[in-house]
Amino acid sequence: MIDFFRRQAKAIWANPGAAVAAPPAGNHLTVEMMEFHPSSYADSHGRLFSVGPRLYRGVPAESAAFCARLFDTGVVAALVEKRLLVPTVRSALTAEGFALVLEHERLPHTSYPYEWGAEMMRAAALHTLALLKELAGRGLTLKDAHGWNILFDGCRPVFVDFGSIIEISPGALWDAEREFQEYFLHPLVMMGAGHDRLARALLRDFEQGIPLQTCASIVGLGVPPRPAEAAPFAWYRELIGGYVFRPGGTSWSDYYHNAFPALAPDANWTPKHHAVHRLLQQFRPGTVLDVGSNRGWYALLAATGGARVAAFDNDATCINHLFADAAARGLAVQPLVMSCVNPSPRYGLGKGVMEPAAERLQSDLVLGLALVHHLVFKMHLNFEQIAAGLAAYAKQTLIVEFPPHDDAHVCQWMTVRHAWYTLENFRTALRRHFPRISTVASHPNPRILLVCER
Repeated sequence: MIDFFRRQAKAIWANPGAAVAAPPAGNHLTVEMMEFHPSSYADSHGRLFSVGPRLYRGVPAESAAFCARLFDTGVVAALVEKRLLVPTVRSALTAEGFALVLEHERLPHTSYPYEWGAEMMRAAALHTLALLKELAGRGLTLKDAHGWNILFDGCRPVFVDFGSIIEISPGALWDAEREFQEYFLHPLVMMGAGHDRLARALLRDFEQGIPLQTCASIVGLGVPPRPAEAAPFAWYRELIGGYVFRPGGTSWSDYYHNAFPALAPDANWTPKHHAVHRLLQQFRPGTVLDVGSNRGWYALLAATGGARVAAFDNDATCINHLFADAAARGLAVQPLVMSCVNPSPRYGLGKGVMEPAAERLQSDLVLGLALVHHLVFKMHLNFEQIAAGLAAYAKQTLIVEFPPHDDAHVCQWMTVRHAWYTLENFRTALRRHFPRISTVASHPNPRILLVCER
């Protein structure tokens, strides 16, 4: 799919009116063939739907001429080339109920604003401002400006709501400014004041955002209003770029201290580093998820091998560090703030407007390292819960670490109530989801890695 869009992007940049070759199954799609995206139901400018692995947008008749003009005048090609808009091309397909069909690149991992760390939120806000500035120079703007219009390709924000692009209303440069404040500026103000956890919790109410009064009452000071004479995009960019974030950490925020290992094999690597590196080379996964990632060294390692990686941890300090590390290295890692015990659920009626993390973050290979003993002894989970929880994310392979009774931490935490905590019992729970399980030595001794395959 990525190669497909690279080819199509080159073609459409050279010829904005070019269409995508139709799939061999045929040119017309009926409603029965379309799987509509659960969050795409109210946009009068089009609806998202899937057919197999491919992602399309059906554009109704009343919006088709404007949409076609965006392609014909080179607007779409320019936005894609500047990496402001998700790669999008016109399809040769026709679809029941729509006058035009577009095809978008499908990104491997979907995340929502209530899972973003402060640096990720800032990157999404600045990306939105950059897109608005580019559109304004073309007589265009966005009809809405909230975080659900942004997805991340690794740590790079990408605007995905094609239907949000509209012509500027006479005398109005930016009708969605208040929405930008409530979904970007006010959360960032709260994060800058150390209330990042509360900001994410409030953003779960995706219908409202964070109003000015709520933000001001929490941070204990007013949010600076934009001066009437100030150019809005530049003013917000300077304001947001200057925030210094102080997210609350956990006792594991300084786990690596200053001893963050190199990402290429060297003499300081432990047997665990070498083992995971070999396994990543062996399986060559296209996508990887690192559960309970901490600073995300293994997520970065997987990305150096070409995988597109998501990672999550409940420690916002670690996730902000990981976002900065991945961005500085240009690695495709998407770090999220989320607890593996309390992952984001489904929100909304029926199938939900917001899909659960266990569906959105599914990956070819899942890492669960230095995790199981914490889930058992600190979070009071059993092996069945842990195995089912990790298996929900794994399309093919799970690499999970098990510290036995004589591990330095486990031997201190063991009680008579944990007599069931044995390697064989853990294998039994994993076998319900993975028929093939092998073991590899880990570090420190006597920990082992269980390599579980579908």
